[in-house]
Amino acid sequence: MLRSAREPVAGRRMESPSVEDGAGKTIVIATDTWHPQVNGVVRQLKKTVEILERWQYRVEVIHPYLFRSYRIPGFNDLDITPGHNRFRINAMLSRLLPCAIHVATEGPLGLAVTRFCKGRKRPFTSWHHTDYPETLQLHMPLPDWFVYGYMRWFHKCSSTIMVNTRRMGRKLHENGFQSPMRVWSGGVDTELFHPRPKPPRARKMALYVGRIAKEKNLEHFLDCCGEYDKVLVGEGAHRAELQHRYPQAKFLGVLSGEDLAQVYAAADVFVFPSVTDTFGLVLIEALACGVPVAAYPVQGPADILDRDGVGCLGHDLEVCIERALREHDPAECRKLALDYSWENSTRMFVNNLVFAPPLEPSAAAGRQPQSQRVPMPTH
Repeated sequence: MLRSAREPVAGRRMESPSVEDGAGKTIVIATDTWHPQVNGVVRQLKKTVEILERWQYRVEVIHPYLFRSYRIPGFNDLDITPGHNRFRINAMLSRLLPCAIHVATEGPLGLAVTRFCKGRKRPFTSWHHTDYPETLQLHMPLPDWFVYGYMRWFHKCSSTIMVNTRRMGRKLHENGFQSPMRVWSGGVDTELFHPRPKPPRARKMALYVGRIAKEKNLEHFLDCCGEYDKVLVGEGAHRAELQHRYPQAKFLGVLSGEDLAQVYAAADVFVFPSVTDTFGLVLIEALACGVPVAAYPVQGPADILDRDGVGCLGHDLEVCIERALREHDPAECRKLALDYSWENSTRMFVNNLVFAPPLEPSAAAGRQPQSQRVPMPTH
């Protein structure tokens, strides 16, 4: 059953009345993608860590750059760490003695941490945030049954699988996932991303922000024939090919902070052509700047764009862009984005974690600690 992030779980509460009291609590997050990689997963994890530390949690991130890492063939912006670091990871976890362990990715580092937890009978949570069957089909001919089989095996011992949306949780249940699921949505910095005056231009501006990768379906955007300039922000393995094929488009590379916020606010429509993303933090950032979204009616956009005036969903992307340009309401876009603060996102994350008293270094590996869940505040 997919539980709401606000729904309590009987018998798994902690005595602390607020998720914002992290004093004395250590959280370990294991991820196979981390800074300087630029993607939505890294952005969500980094912002979550920042707020957790503000709330006095001690957060330790196990990531590829703690070890020797290697570039993934065909992905010039992604690195991976081989699984032979498992013994070093075991030693790190035994030394840290965390109260909660979260596995953010299904790669070698995530696998090493899940093995540690299984061996010590430690509860842990995991995160499923990518539609792997459809994404991997673009790079290698792996059948859906094989990919879903690995994912079910990877997550089967997780106390809770965090998912970006309810729609994604239902899809996993339909494909045989048995662990409890709870929603953990992303957030936006509404002070950085906000509406600004549009610069004078002869043509409208259609913007994409994200990785320039094959699975982002960018040709469907770049093939549109509307009377607007197409601007892409981001980097990735597909950039050189797309720049050669679409010389009229403007590729700005990676932007961040104020530079990125200004580009968002200057756009007249944000285009999200992906059909494999499961949330899309960039959608929220665009909306926070008062910019409508044009996207396909798939998980992620369909879960976020739930009211009139914030954009258009449809199977013809060119038509959606034109409608979003004509029929949007910047105030409604901004209002929707304000529901997605990073503080609310981090409260959801902590509420979904499974806390347990840390084992002493000499504790027997087979002893199962009593796990508890942090209640979600009512405010």
